[in-house]
Amino acid sequence: MAFYFVSTFAIAQTPTKQPALRLSRTKNLHFAKAPFPGFSAEALIRESDTAARIRSDEFALILLDSGNHSAKVVAKKILNSLLSPFMINNQQFSIGSSIGIAIYPQDGSDSDTLLQQADRAMYFAKNNNKAYAFCTPELDEEGKRRLEIEQGLRKALIENNKTGPVELTLVYQSKHYLHDNSIQGYEVLIRWQHPELGIISPSEFIPLAEQTGLIVDLSRWVITQASLQALQWEKDGIKFKNLAIKISAIELINFELAQNIISQIDATGAQREWIEIEMTESAVMKMPDVSIKFIEDLVNAGVLVIIDSFGTGHSSISYLKTLPASYLKTEVSQ
Repeated sequence: MAFYFVSTFAIAQTPTKQPALRLSRTKNLHFAKAPFPGFSAEALIRESDTAARIRSDEFALILLDSGNHSAKVVAKKILNSLLSPFMINNQQFSIGSSIGIAIYPQDGSDSDTLLQQADRAMYFAKNNNKAYAFCTPELDEEGKRRLEIEQGLRKALIENNKTGPVELTLVYQSKHYLHDNSIQGYEVLIRWQHPELGIISPSEFIPLAEQTGLIVDLSRWVITQASLQALQWEKDGIKFKNLAIKISAIELINFELAQNIISQIDATGAQREWIEIEMTESAVMKMPDVSIKFIEDLVNAGVLVIIDSFGTGHSSISYLKTLPASYLKTEVSQ
């Protein structure tokens, strides 16, 4: 599914009307290579309205002569349509979506402002477990920071591949054996020093990266840099055993993820057994068949896999037999 539009054209044509523009950022679609069945934006709107695809997982609609009630009706239709399960490669998926709504002219008089306002409303809906939300003045401060972080992260990923000042860095936290306190390996952690906002916590920018699809480029950068660091330590005679890198559950929708990780490690000259890929139990349980295949592909290629926070989900000890993981990390009881 792909659409394109120029929203200022639609607004300019109808200066006395009030089109409602909403931005819908759907989840689990970033890696989809084909249109998903059962969803057609055109079938849910009128001929006078406009549907557009902003990015791979972002869509926008302009509804002319529409107020709050009409916006709610269309939002609910879209959400209900997306909830219908569909199949990809014999695996069943369903799509979750958060919708932000901005109304012209009270929320903005030009397309850029309306998109930003709808984007802020969408993030509010997502963070508060709401299906949709209208733009309100209270969202401005939160939305401005989120927009700054998203734009800053995009820029940081580009700049980190150049020879200028580096904003993103990796730190390595040692893991020790209990019996003799010797080093078992290192956990790879990412840090971000924003030039204006200062240090931004991973707990703030990682979820945003997942929501915007930036997690793909971010993970790729982390795997490459960690592999290069492992290679350098090996050359310097520094013992480290292996480096553990966490991946996000949303990345599992990419059926080529395992091969991509293997190729990235190989491209640096690092040994595959130096790298551990860490994923949470909840990520495995969201798509068990896909996860097991992903783990098998990595383990068979010589890459270690860790299941983190085991015991916090709904899986049982008997389920362990189906997991080809190298290690388990259990959650510490409170």
